[in-house]
Amino acid sequence: MSLTTQITQFLVSGGLATLIHWTAMSLLIREGWQPVFATTMGALAGSVFNYVVQFYWTFSGNGVHGRAMPTYACTVILAWCVNAGLFYFLTSLFHTGLVVAQACTTATVAVMNFILYKRIVFHERIT
Repeated sequence: MSLTTQITQFLVSGGLATLIHWTAMSLLIREGWQPVFATTMGALAGSVFNYVVQFYWTFSGNGVHGRAMPTYACTVILAWCVNAGLFYFLTSLFHTGLVVAQACTTATVAVMNFILYKRIVFHERIT
């Protein structure tokens, strides 16, 4: 698979996971949740979907999940921390609007995730 195809599939998969994340975040904020907690829960929902699609489609998973899942879980925890920390930093210290803050946070986490998925999480599954 070419790098261009892989990046395209990563972006489509991640875009759908992000849609799940943002939808959950928005609904939880409307229900009165604090934005940092809402975005963290949204990231959790998106990450479950994302694992399945990235494993099978983007990175052509052909092995057992026992090796990829723990590493993926570590990258998800890192991504949640970066997501929550950067979102908090942008909204609390710079008073950035919620949508702009989440867009910047999402872009940062996406770049980080592609590098980690390609180099560490799914590297044995790339064909």
